[in-house]
Amino acid sequence: MRASAKDRLCIRQLRRRYYDIRSRCYNEDGCVLYERYGGVNIRVCKEWYYDMHAFIKWSLANGFKKGLVIDRIDNDWHYSPDNCRWVTQSVNVFNNINCYRYKVRREMRSISHRINWVSLLSNDVGIMIASILCITMRSARAIYVKPENL
Repeated sequence: MRASAKDRLCIRQLRRRYYDIRSRCYNEDGCVLYERYGGVNIRVCKEWYYDMHAFIKWSLANGFKKGLVIDRIDNDWHYSPDNCRWVTQSVNVFNNINCYRYKVRREMRSISHRINWVSLLSNDVGIMIASILCITMRSARAIYVKPENL
């Protein structure tokens, strides 16, 4: 029985993700993200490194669908079945070491360091941007906290 067009597209997306992961971890010269992954000794487990089909099988059994990204639960550990999950981009950003976290009306929010966090914080809490910029760093720690300080 032939796979449907949807299944073939899914497999193609997983192959691309597989090669992206390996490139981040092992391609020192050709991957701009190598420094953040392979450069700090993040690797791919042997099972996945030597068998792309094992990665694809795991992905399909563990919730992969279009629009999700692979997330390492422990950012200091390797890509492996027991340390990875498929999540939305917003959940992935929340697990990023370069992310600020803050609480609004009892709900935790996160902002990647690449986003203008002052503007987003202003929209969430209804304070003018100028007021936020005037807050001292000591007071600001109560509003946003680096993940290692949570």
